[in-house]
Amino acid sequence: MRGIYPIGLALWLVGASTAAGCNLVWFAFGGERLPCAGHFACPKGTWCVDSTCLRCSGDQDCPSGMSCATEIGQCLAGPLRPLVAAGDSHTCAVTQSSPLKCWGANNQGQLGLGSTREYGGAPGEMGAALPAVELPSGWAVQLLAAGRAHTCVNALDATGAQRLACWGSNGSGQLGIGDVLTRGDALDEMAAGLKPVGLHQRQVAQLVAGKDTNCILTGDGEIDCWGDNGVGQLGLGDTLSRGDDPDELGVRLQFVDLAGIAKRIAHRGDHGCAVIVDGRVKCWGGNASGQLGLDDTRGRGDEPGEMGILLPPVDLGFFAEANEVVVGSDFSCALLPNGDVRCWGANDRGQLGLGDTAARSGPGGDQGVPVDLDQSAAIKVVVAGDRHACALFSNGGVRCWGDNAFGQLGLGDTGNRGDGPDEMGDHLPPISLGSGRTASAIAAGAFHTCALLDDGALKCWGRNDSGQLGLGDTDNRGDGPDEMGDRLPAIAL
Repeated sequence: MRGIYPIGLALWLVGASTAAGCNLVWFAFGGERLPCAGHFACPKGTWCVDSTCLRCSGDQDCPSGMSCATEIGQCLAGPLRPLVAAGDSHTCAVTQSSPLKCWGANNQGQLGLGSTREYGGAPGEMGAALPAVELPSGWAVQLLAAGRAHTCVNALDATGAQRLACWGSNGSGQLGIGDVLTRGDALDEMAAGLKPVGLHQRQVAQLVAGKDTNCILTGDGEIDCWGDNGVGQLGLGDTLSRGDDPDELGVRLQFVDLAGIAKRIAHRGDHGCAVIVDGRVKCWGGNASGQLGLDDTRGRGDEPGEMGILLPPVDLGFFAEANEVVVGSDFSCALLPNGDVRCWGANDRGQLGLGDTAARSGPGGDQGVPVDLDQSAAIKVVVAGDRHACALFSNGGVRCWGDNAFGQLGLGDTGNRGDGPDEMGDHLPPISLGSGRTASAIAAGAFHTCALLDDGALKCWGRNDSGQLGLGDTDNRGDGPDEMGDRLPAIAL
């Protein structure tokens, strides 16, 4: 079969679980290959194809409903989604045709290349010239997050075990390795030298990065956060950073107490939010602009007695529930099951999408007003940058509002949207992604935005001072006419 190759030598009789947990086997004797038997298992990392245990090299080698993690040659349950993450001035992506690559600013080693050389801001730096991130051999990235100047992944290694690691800036211990030394900016710090985050073994369901903080949502609904904690953004009842000294992580790291099981989390700037399984939203950390949604500006999580049952939920309205929550630098938004998007916090650039610049210290309960967005298609995803937000619709359209100083709204100008009347709803056009093109995923950095397209291409627009758009120059895109649509090149990976 095309794209697959046999494993092992003769005289093997092996039984072991694959990463997908299926029971298949390969018997070989004197070079003879016998049929797979469903009540046994192939050797770790192999798959039963055409009566032989083989490694996959593409989705075509896997059974229906499974996808090939090409880095480890394993068929895994469900589709492997392409991933994109945008930090303040760098961007990272995994696509169907490319391993993990990062570009843009690299002053802290956030590109994971063992140097501080930037990529993406000059001709000849992308495509084949852009090295892949130096991960340990056999790692297949499953989750990806980018902070201010650091990057984190959750990956499967060659044995199918989860591995969590970060690199880049580490001044607050956000790399989770017990010191404040930057990693990824020098030789021997990546690949085999990459240190894993010092958490006890947990099944990771979601990974998010704040400015200098990271959080994971575990498979059992608990939240672990580490890194900067200057205003209580770790939700631990104090302002002590975690991860910057030995013996602060692992079993010693307390989980964020929300008095409930979490199903989604978000973090950025100096605050975090979570959706509890019953649909309630709880937020903690800094609150100078009312971003915690508690109708005041008092922070939570920086002192004892502020978390757990003492942390009130955001008032989204009587019996209102949230499916998703996202946070910007100092604002927050929730996506409700009926498709409404409710935002609160700072609003100096119209990032709440309410047609003015007045801050809101809560969504207003039953009297609150949702963001006025196009109603012709359902909203699938909402993302937030520092002061702008974007929605991905079920028809693949993308609309953004808020700060537009660098063209991050993708509308061919630098005028904010949502800070005045008649700028939202039907007045807010979808972003032109190219002839016939739609988006399948979106990500927002501090001042730039990216979309994975239906054809697998990746496009980014907005600020580009460090080459974070990956276009071989440092010119912003989306801030002038004729820069979007077919005129916006796809990133060469």
